[in-house]
Amino acid sequence: MAGCIPACIANSNQKAGRPDLIYRMVDQLGSKRVAKRAGRGTTIAYEGDDTGPFIFVINGWIATTKSLSGGQTQITDLVLPNEFLLLATDVSPMAAFSVEALTDVDYVLLFFDTVNGCSSEAARLRRYITGDICGRQARLSALMLRLGRASAESRIAFAIMELFVRLEAAGEVKGQKFHTPINQHQLGDFVGLSNVHVCRTLRRMVRQGIMSINWKTGFEILDIDALCHLADIDMDEFRLAIIPDRAGLAQPNSTFSPEAWPAII
Repeated sequence: MAGCIPACIANSNQKAGRPDLIYRMVDQLGSKRVAKRAGRGTTIAYEGDDTGPFIFVINGWIATTKSLSGGQTQITDLVLPNEFLLLATDVSPMAAFSVEALTDVDYVLLFFDTVNGCSSEAARLRRYITGDICGRQARLSALMLRLGRASAESRIAFAIMELFVRLEAAGEVKGQKFHTPINQHQLGDFVGLSNVHVCRTLRRMVRQGIMSINWKTGFEILDIDALCHLADIDMDEFRLAIIPDRAGLAQPNSTFSPEAWPAII
């Protein structure tokens, strides 16, 4: 993988207008960088694996899952393009969950010696990663609140709005239309509802004119105010909470002090 940035990464950067920071960092890694591709349905890491620390998703969707001893499995998070996933740390080296490719996925593994480097680029990368982690904590805690206290309609509305906002940030929303590779059963796994319950709730939203759904072509939000009301969110505040200011971190004229952003792991 030494040499120029892999074509799948360079093309993705041009397509979505993503910050150049990550791609410069990947290019500078030389022979140390690990760019990979996983086919749909592939398990990238198993719960309990002694694995590398960071995954950065270039293209595709990844799911993290947890399983009980009886085989019951729950989707605990969805990782989308232009997002990081922290798998392990030096003090906790085993993966706390399994990682599965929901689509064909291009991704890069980043390691501690890169993330904790002394350059200004590494300091900027650390800010990028910590922003991503804070965004993930914000949306997962909000989802957890709804799993424990809200109605089925509120859970599903929240999940749809979360995906909409994150895909919007990745440049993958056209108007208020977006595609998702997850099916009805997987959406139920994500929000803790049965397939039948998800089906009934989505049909009710369609009848009310809140959204249209085609599992092959995607979702279209028809009444975003009504969907935000069901999800119990303020759209502007929600965006600020879960989407880090990636564009600001990538500005070439910005000053980042490595000393101000010491090693994060």
